[in-house]
Amino acid sequence: MEKTNEVYRTLRQLRVEAGMTQKEAAGKAGLTQSHLSMIESGKRRVTADVAASLFRLYGVDFLKEIPTSSEHINTADMRSAEVLGVISGLLSSAGQDLRESVDKYLSLEMFLLLRRLYLANRFNSEKLFGISSEDALRLEKLLENEPERIVRCAKYSELSRSEGIEPPTGGEAEFRRIVRDCENIAVSVLGV
Repeated sequence: MEKTNEVYRTLRQLRVEAGMTQKEAAGKAGLTQSHLSMIESGKRRVTADVAASLFRLYGVDFLKEIPTSSEHINTADMRSAEVLGVISGLLSSAGQDLRESVDKYLSLEMFLLLRRLYLANRFNSEKLFGISSEDALRLEKLLENEPERIVRCAKYSELSRSEGIEPPTGGEAEFRRIVRDCENIAVSVLGV
């Protein structure tokens, strides 16, 4: 509960620092003043999308406000690269079909994130992209169950017939650190 209260206090502090009243901030965020007041006082849970919207409104990078406990990782770029490296290492003994499925899935998810980030700037045009917003939404829906499909595929691939999916010898500590860092971020986002 303490981490959750921290989010509410942070949202209030950022609003005040941005020089906005609750009424102004709520109006710009598409909320009622009452709703924002309940969020800031901790009487109402804030969803990730509303929190992200408020952080953007206050001119703050939402992801940078999520505390990370690791002293080893200083940037999100490094963390992402490390996670991708771990996935690549785990799949090194996998069959071509499984590696291609994971590669396509990750590429498409990153493309959708890139698209959303680019279009979040109201001055950027959708003309850069060859697929429409409707097609992007359809793609998101198609990808919803893809992680489960990939895991099912992995269970029946040569990975399940080998010694198992384990980090490379000597890399166990690094693997555990990366997992722990990601789990710490998940706990912060979930407020647990």
